[in-house]
Amino acid sequence: GDGHISAYEFERGLRLFAPSVLLEDLRCSCLRNHSRVADAFAAVPQEKRTVPLDCAGMTKVLEDLDLAHGIRVQAIIDLIEPSKEGGLSVSELVAALQCSSPGVQVRLPAAQRNAQAREKVASTLAPFIKSATELRANVRQKPPTEGDALIVVNTLESIRLQDAVNDRLKQG
Repeated sequence: GDGHISAYEFERGLRLFAPSVLLEDLRCSCLRNHSRVADAFAAVPQEKRTVPLDCAGMTKVLEDLDLAHGIRVQAIIDLIEPSKEGGLSVSELVAALQCSSPGVQVRLPAAQRNAQAREKVASTLAPFIKSATELRANVRQKPPTEGDALIVVNTLESIRLQDAVNDRLKQG
């Protein structure tokens, strides 16, 4: 009513209008204790990963893995159930969670993140640093004297004379 929304209202709106947020909650739960989403489901036997599960079965799997807290399992199944007939397998859930991640799959260690940041900053600033270095070099040069101007003029005249001689040799 007052034109402002609370954090709760904002989160509720996201869940209503951006259902992929449901996947993000579960994905973050997986990454809380594991470096990859698939690692969070490593305890599920291979033969049980492809069996379609209903809401109760998937909830049991997530509870056994300590991933069910605050997760709306039925909403996730409704969102990504591929067949709409027989539930959702653990493999399908893992695939959906891996595909839904925003950006990088694996969080880099702090040292690598810092190195990447330094590299990006250096490459972005390189043209400006080069220009500043050239400008500094030009400012530090001694100002030209009259003798410098004569050398340049004489050099240009000798180049023109040499070009004229070369042209005559080509013609002759």
